[in-house]
Amino acid sequence: MAPAGRGLNEQRLGQRAVVHEPATLIVEEQRRFRGSVAREVPVTIRDVSVTGALVALPEDVRPMTGQTVVLVIDGHAGRTRVRRSDGAASNIVGLEFVDPHPAFLPIIHRWLGRSAALGDHDMR
Repeated sequence: MAPAGRGLNEQRLGQRAVVHEPATLIVEEQRRFRGSVAREVPVTIRDVSVTGALVALPEDVRPMTGQTVVLVIDGHAGRTRVRRSDGAASNIVGLEFVDPHPAFLPIIHRWLGRSAALGDHDMR
């Protein structure tokens, strides 16, 4: 949990951008008689950096801290790990990018205003 007086979005090092962008989270859920089932959940990315993101989840989705989930942004996927939760009331989770270069990284760089530094002319 966050230290007193600091929210989840204040703990990440490096450049961050506050965004309000749609994405999908693919969460493996354990079912009593069917093993695990992958569930695609629409989410909203609230804050992002090159190492992770804060994501708002629907109320009925509760991934566990440490669980690996897949984040999909504009059709580009990458594995992430649930690192922290802001509590049951807001259902916001902090995700750490597990893949060193997730497919959605150019989108993250664009949100951070780094597209020119990447030299990627196709990101416009």
